Amino acid sequence: METCYRFIRTRLFKRVSLAVLSILVVASGLSFAGDRERPLVVNRLSEMAGKPELMAESVVNLDFSRYHRMKTAPGFEKITSTGEVVYLRQVFSDGAWQSDERELMIVDAQGRAIEYIWQYFDDGSWQNRWRGLLEYEGDSMLPSVFTYQEWDEEENEWVNEDRDLLVFDENGNLIELIFEEWINDEWVPKDKILISYTDDGNYLQIIEYKWENDDWVPDYRLTWTYDDAGNEIELLEEFWDDIDWLADFRVYSEYENGNKILEQWQYYDDFDEDWFAIYQILYEYENGNNTVRITQQREDFDEEWENSMRTLRTFDAAGNVILSITQFWDDDEEDWRNSSRTETEYTAQGNESLRIVSVWEGEDWVYNRRRTFEYDNAGVLMVETIEDWTGTDWLYSVRHIYSGDDPTSVTDGSEVPLRFELMQNYPNPFNPTTTIQFFIPEQSRVTLTVYDLLGRKVATLVDEHLQAGEYSHVFDANHLASGVYIYRLQAGEHISMKRLTLVK
Repeated sequence: METCYRFIRTRLFKRVSLAVLSILVVASGLSFAGDRERPLVVNRLSEMAGKPELMAESVVNLDFSRYHRMKTAPGFEKITSTGEVVYLRQVFSDGAWQSDERELMIVDAQGRAIEYIWQYFDDGSWQNRWRGLLEYEGDSMLPSVFTYQEWDEEENEWVNEDRDLLVFDENGNLIELIFEEWINDEWVPKDKILISYTDDGNYLQIIEYKWENDDWVPDYRLTWTYDDAGNEIELLEEFWDDIDWLADFRVYSEYENGNKILEQWQYYDDFDEDWFAIYQILYEYENGNNTVRITQQREDFDEEWENSMRTLRTFDAAGNVILSITQFWDDDEEDWRNSSRTETEYTAQGNESLRIVSVWEGEDWVYNRRRTFEYDNAGVLMVETIEDWTGTDWLYSVRHIYSGDDPTSVTDGSEVPLRFELMQNYPNPFNPTTTIQFFIPEQSRVTLTVYDLLGRKVATLVDEHLQAGEYSHVFDANHLASGVYIYRLQAGEHISMKRLTLVK
């Protein structure tokens, strides 16, 4: 048994290392075919570099081609009359939004995407980074080739890197994908996957092949099994050993009244020729909603299951998660301890409008990050804004703009705001400088002044006519004593005041 145990641990260590690598690749946004050590079709959560308590659930990532990743990108469907789609990412720096990166899509007369370009903003202009070229057969709306190219700054031209050759069935399901690399001025095969589906359109089997000695050689496969109700009860992972398929890993699930109540990660013990479960997730429900999810683990065959992580969720009447709390098991206290909390609000249409993440510090929750979402009348996401908590107020961090407008109208990151607003200064408290940001909706005379608590004016920061827009001003209080001050913004008939604290 000890020999078997050591074998299992050694094998798990090797596999976990590869899985962790793939997770880091996914997190960096580089989960493309070819950027991997693991098989092409699978990336799943694992022990996360020796921290099994971070494992939340098993995940199979089947967006395994660059085309699939592009297709699922926000803004893909926003085709305009000019044939361009824009995704703009901005970062908040020096009191204003600064352009950072964008993605453009060009379409043909049939509305099919034919070019997908990613650019970054540098030295006042947009610079190419990479692009995807799509080709179609006849009038098909599904691409047969997706070519990935990178921009060569020295040669000032696009350079081939790799490409996907795609085949779809009559239902639009991808059934074959061949991945090729550009080597010595020609396309060289590397990987191929074949995909089959159930009559309901669910995955049935995926087989990956490697190109070796001018032939396709089996390497890896996934097989799904469903019960009569269509619930997935097993996902089996196997590797080819030059003779036959060898079972290696599976996700086994059990259901009750249509709800999943158990999910186990099981590894195959070649010595005992049996499955050994190392992780499991227990699900509890209330009114049909999954309110409690407990992750447990064990390290040895004979050990009992040990608590690792728990997620508690609260739902609204529409079935949306409005509160999620993550807790970890404390072995010393033999109890759950809080870790993070996510509060979510929704629009009347059911779209997420606000998400606030807090972390548990000491004996209380402390804000960490906030996301706000804006939609058009059709419910399509247009703007996502991310803010970080400073300890006293929210500070802009990043925003994503998904727009069908001409890119030239948004590249400078200064779209005109339609509101009057005075923001809280940052940092606050400060010593001796702080930034004050404000928005004005129309051209007007603007004054920004600072007063002490006795009502005496101590500084005039702005006193001029300004166009509608977003502005920021750095206040240097080096000449003032420590204390609380009032800063006042007036633009036409609009007036707003806030406090700031100088600490020397």
